[in-house]
Amino acid sequence: MKKEQLYLTIVVLIAIALLLGANLWTKNETAEISQVNLNLNQTETVNNTNDLDSMSAISASDHIKGSLSAPVKIVVYSDLECPYCKFFHFELMKAYEEFGPSGQLAIVFRHFPIDSLHSKARTEAQAAECIAEIGGNDKFWLFLDKLFAETPSNNGLELERLPALAKMVGINTEAFQNCLDSNKYANKIGSSVVEAEKIGAQGTPFSVVITKTGKTPLGGFVKYPEFRSLITAGLE
Repeated sequence: MKKEQLYLTIVVLIAIALLLGANLWTKNETAEISQVNLNLNQTETVNNTNDLDSMSAISASDHIKGSLSAPVKIVVYSDLECPYCKFFHFELMKAYEEFGPSGQLAIVFRHFPIDSLHSKARTEAQAAECIAEIGGNDKFWLFLDKLFAETPSNNGLELERLPALAKMVGINTEAFQNCLDSNKYANKIGSSVVEAEKIGAQGTPFSVVITKTGKTPLGGFVKYPEFRSLITAGLE
């Protein structure tokens, strides 16, 4: 009888310990999730005083996926080593898959490398410009897809991989390297950064949805279902 009572006591104590441990894990997990959400919100903060009227008009010189005459356009200022830019790029591609082929939506890419966070991003931006020069607009967008898919973000991509990525999209690696070494697109990218800051961007990605009724800023990483309504409203 005493053995049975002892056994029962041990079982009860083990059960209590498991419950306490599970409760502690849940609290810690909740705290970690809250901290992640807090950090995410801080990363995606944008200036509330946007000067969107100073944004340069979209033209054929831009990197445009879709028709220049599309009634809805999303201009994204992006950093190629920013993890949120990486995620947002593929959300934009979902939007394009739905509305782009019919000519209703165009995506416009502009560079906004943040040197203090991602020292490699400006070089990668120049690489993308070289791809566009050598291979044209379609190759540029294909290169973005490949680069965002491969980079771990936060300076995780080795710059030595850039020629290989260029080759993957059908670009001559010697011509690519010569272009990259020339540093010829430094001023263009610098001007894009200045414009992004001028219109109110404080982080990346920073986007502007343009419709017939005006311009709407979109700060940070946003999932496609959350900004789809801006597209459909612009098509009404």
